[in-house]
Amino acid sequence: MVKGKLIVAAIFTTMSLTITAFAGTGYVTAVSGLNVRTAPEGEKVTALPYGTAVKVIEESGDWSTITIDNNIYYVASAYIGEENAISSGGDYASAFARMSGEEYDLMARILALEAQTEPFEGQVAVVEVIMNRVLSGHFPNTIYGVLSDEGEFATWKYLSHPYNTPIQEQYDAINYVMANGRTVLPADDYVYFSTGKQSYAKDYIKIGHHWFGRYM
Repeated sequence: MVKGKLIVAAIFTTMSLTITAFAGTGYVTAVSGLNVRTAPEGEKVTALPYGTAVKVIEESGDWSTITIDNNIYYVASAYIGEENAISSGGDYASAFARMSGEEYDLMARILALEAQTEPFEGQVAVVEVIMNRVLSGHFPNTIYGVLSDEGEFATWKYLSHPYNTPIQEQYDAINYVMANGRTVLPADDYVYFSTGKQSYAKDYIKIGHHWFGRYM
């Protein structure tokens, strides 16, 4: 599996970059998200998730001028592409396109709590479960809604604990699914995982220490 690279505090990516020389709609190509600043090298005001569409007014050297809610901001030109890389994410593309920076971080933190000691394939499978739920029609249709759904992810209540710090591998797993769609679970109705088989799911498969089951 090809793993991406993420450093949340900065803008890095191991994916191929398309440098823009245009004014119009561009898309964030940095898998870690693209920092939005008040001026070139200025104060960071927010970060745009991978695949977000942005309105580019002008590119000048290393910096592009964009608008968000009719306000002018600046982003690094190298991380704006003319094509949306999320479109390669299969059935998950639409859900990832709606993902906020907060949801991206929350998913990494939940993944750290649920599966940090699991093999990379197992962590990817957990991400696929989350995305399958978003698209299933049986669970909330946002990543935040799925993760915070009462009684579903028991680890939600531990998010504020100081030891809950994702490592690179959790972001790599998310980035892998963003780029490749569902590759580990055999069907899109695999919406459960646990350390044992449960009566509310069927057709279980085991990856690492987790059993993954289909919706009944």
